[in-house]
Amino acid sequence: MFDNARDYVPIRVSVSIEADERNRERHGDSLLRTSISKGMIRVAPATAHDGKAADESRAVGLYQASVAHALAHLRYSRPASPISSRGALRIAVASLIEDARVERLLMREYPGLRDLWGAFHTASGEHGALTFASLAARLARALHDPRYDDPNDWIRKGRELFDALAERPADIAACKEVADILAVDLAQMRVRFDASSYRVEPCYRDDNTYLWAIESEPVRARMEQVPDAVEDTTARSNMTDGPATQDDAPDETGVLRACRYPEWHARIGLLLDDWTCVYDRERIVDSVHDSQGTRRNRSASRYPPPFWWQQPAARIRRRFEGDEFDLDAVVEHGIARRTGVASDGRIFEQRRRTPQGMSVLLLLDLSASTNERIGQHGTTVLDVEKEAAATVTCALESTVTRIAVQGFASNGRHDVRYVRIKDFDEPFGEAQRKRLRAQEGAFSTRMGAALRHAAALLSNECSEAKWLVLVTDGEPSDVDVFDSYHLIEDARHAVSALSSRGIVPFCFAFDRDADRYVRTIFGANRYLVLDGAENLAAQIGKVLSGAR
Repeated sequence: MFDNARDYVPIRVSVSIEADERNRERHGDSLLRTSISKGMIRVAPATAHDGKAADESRAVGLYQASVAHALAHLRYSRPASPISSRGALRIAVASLIEDARVERLLMREYPGLRDLWGAFHTASGEHGALTFASLAARLARALHDPRYDDPNDWIRKGRELFDALAERPADIAACKEVADILAVDLAQMRVRFDASSYRVEPCYRDDNTYLWAIESEPVRARMEQVPDAVEDTTARSNMTDGPATQDDAPDETGVLRACRYPEWHARIGLLLDDWTCVYDRERIVDSVHDSQGTRRNRSASRYPPPFWWQQPAARIRRRFEGDEFDLDAVVEHGIARRTGVASDGRIFEQRRRTPQGMSVLLLLDLSASTNERIGQHGTTVLDVEKEAAATVTCALESTVTRIAVQGFASNGRHDVRYVRIKDFDEPFGEAQRKRLRAQEGAFSTRMGAALRHAAALLSNECSEAKWLVLVTDGEPSDVDVFDSYHLIEDARHAVSALSSRGIVPFCFAFDRDADRYVRTIFGANRYLVLDGAENLAAQIGKVLSGAR
């Protein structure tokens, strides 16, 4: 495609594996887009781009168009721009304008790219609805093809503003101003934007995550709606602590942080840096009330446990240096000096505190499949998880064991949602019980990212034993992954790294077919497959009792 020596760029290109039928039934025709990440272009299979059965010539053309577009970003775009106060709608429009800008620059050097890319611009205004997806696809075509005429005034305005910058395409700031103007117009037109279902069009273009620093700034617990844009904020608001009902969900403030983690790609043998994004709310609570109403000050769970939780300091006597004098050794040293006997000078003692007990992080699968009913009484998996979590937490709170209850679900690699139901330094009071009851099953199960984040939190504990206990009802899966082998191997890679942190993993699975994948992920003696709903709490208690 590019035959000049100066166009050589050392880039790894990876094509995802085709979807298997079982994952298609689970996720439907979820559309993938090319991703760009630190020297790697990851291209989805041709059928995954648009859901169509592609012949060989179309597939080759799609791959060429995708790689060429990605190279345009690598050459001309500024990566990881801060999001600042931009809302999702403004980001989507700015990304669309940036796509057109870099393509225009590359087409000046390689005019043949116009036909290559133009074959995929098929959006039309004849029967187009006034939805963001339709308007964005038609604007993309209008900016690419000067012969295309669209009747919509917003699209015509977008073309006029963009063409006015034809003589200065390198002016990124001016292009962002154009995007802001168009985003405000969409808000005034009352065009809604659903970030969870939007896919960039045409299908050869990337997902635009290369352009934005998603993790650059902490996000407040409630995602504020942009004043000049109408956005669908449901996807973010559900990431708090369950449904936002005033009667059931506790009203607490906090910071929703975006944490980046790698992901293991077994088929190419590569650990993809910063591949997943975990959103985790860290609460800012100066004090909380226990069940008796007594006010207790609590530190954040990332700090070591208080001194009273540790064993009494052990005295190590007759040291060359230490915290204080060893009185017996001082007396003996004085006698030795007066009698002319040599003394070794070990007249100090040291005091050392040794952490005791264990820290247990109970990680609950909160994906949509946990809403399925099991057992004779028709109880859902999620209800069983909640009941077991409450029972185990109450039982362990009366011991020296520190316990945290947390949960996760995912909606693609950029949206892994992590919920702190109870932190290590919180009592299991009424607020925590409400938080547990408020959880609902939704989305998918990107297990590896959740395990890495849970391990990072558990590593801050000072216990002798640290256990990460996962309760799930199925194998890892997500809407942007069609190859089930990929997420199983990534979860296995995440579990294998736990031992270096002194963390013991264990998994309880409700799936009768779990042996097929849980053994691969956790190992032969680190999982238990449950047949019914009645014995989860008892089994968790049995495993933890044997560990103490």
